[in-house]
Formats: sequence, C-alpha cells, structure tokens
Amino acid sequence: MQFIPIKTPVIRQGNFWAILDKVLSNHNLGRGNILVVASKALSWQQGDLVDLGQVKPTTKAKELAKEYGMEPTMVQVIIEEADQIIGGVKGTILTVKNNTVIANAGVDHSNVPAGKVILWPKKPALAAGQIKINLQKKFKKKIGVIIADSHCHPRRLGTSSFALAIAGFEGIIDQRKKIDLAGNRLKITFSNLADSLAGGAGLLLGEAAEKIPFVLIKQAPAKLSDKPATFLTKKLQIAKRSCLFWQSDL
Repeated sequence: MQFIPIKTPVIRQGNFWAILDKVLSNHNLGRGNILVVASKALSWQQGDLVDLGQVKPTTKAKELAKEYGMEPTMVQVIIEEADQIIGGVKGTILTVKNNTVIANAGVDHSNVPAGKVILWPKKPALAAGQIKINLQKKFKKKIGVIIADSHCHPRRLGTSSFALAIAGFEGIIDQRKKIDLAGNRLKITFSNLADSLAGGAGLLLGEAAEKIPFVLIKQAPAKLSDKPATFLTKKLQIAKRSCLFWQSDL
C-alpha cells in the first residue's frame, strides 16, 4: 500500500475541481485507488466560511463563552452548527454533529483569514459521492473517496484524522467469526478501514501550511462498492446505545 501526498496551489471557492483534475492527471490513477480529501478543501469550495464580525451572540453563547474561555461569536456559530452540546474544557466545546462526537461542531479558526471561521462541509457524504462520480467519468476507473478531518479520542492527547464521509468502497470490515492465533473465534470485532486509511493520510495532509489537500492511496485493501455514499458513510457510525464511550462514565 502506498500513500502519495499531492501538493497543490491554495484551494479557494471556485478552483477546487480545476485543481483536482490537473493534479490527478499527473498520477496513474488505477482501479481501486482511494483519494483522501481534506475536509477544509471541500469547505473552501462550498464557501463554508463565517465572518465573526457579522455574528450576534445570544445570552446562551455568552454564558458558554464565559464558562469555557472562548469568544462569544465563535460559540454562537458552534451552537448553530451543533446538533447537541455535551460539555467542554477551556477553549473547546464538545458537541455532536452529524451523529459524530466532535470538538466545536467542526468549526475551526485554522487556515482561514483573521476574524473568520470555517465550517464542516455541507452534506459531506453527497460531496464524496459527487467527487467519486466525477473522477470515474474522467479517468474511467472505479475509485474510492474519503473526506477526512481531524478529531481527538477520549483520554488521549493530540488529534488524528478520521473519515467524515466515504464513497466507492466498504469502510467497515466484519471480522466476526474469524479465528485468532489462539484458535478463538472473534465475536464482536469490526475493523474500521476508512478511519485507518484516513489516519494514515492525515500524517501527510498536515494541520498547518503544508498545502497538501489530497492524498492518493494505492493498493488499499478495500472492497469496491456501488452503494450510495450516504449509506456507506452511515455504516461507519454506531448507535448511542451500543457506543462504549457514550454509555460509560469517563
């Protein structure tokens, strides 16, 4: 398996597709290759930026801002973006958005002009599906797509990348009924291939000024799929009642 970082000009609204077509034309795109796309590149394409100077914080936003030491305008955007607010620590609010537990509902200050914040891309699964369709039409090869973003894990320092949405391949590998080295039959194990691939690509995508919005993965151990991207993405999620962290007192 090979991870190939793809350096590009800075992506802004309107140039995403032209840059993507140009840079991929320089690579031998084969059947089953997986393209990892940084979520911020997609957000820029969609114009998902907010000018904090135009935001009027509510009383709730001001209260949460005081509790967590944050800008009231930033908190207001988080409230509007989040499906649920769980809690937080100084500088960060823990939320649920699109059935994913994520800091600040995906709202971020990084890689945007001063006084603005960038949001999670709208309908990321549909966007992943559209990228897959466009690339397959152009290159006449079946490929997979991952929209990747960074998040943190319970009681672990730092961030790693995960698959916000996928298209074109099965992101979960069912390991149940397989036999381990000791001869035991696995009972509950599912391998999250999508997050594992996103995590590897995240080391190349970076968090600062790398200008690497795409990573091409060759020879990934992925099963291609023509199922809708929304369906494949939902398969990466788990219900609250079955989530170990959600049901535990950490």
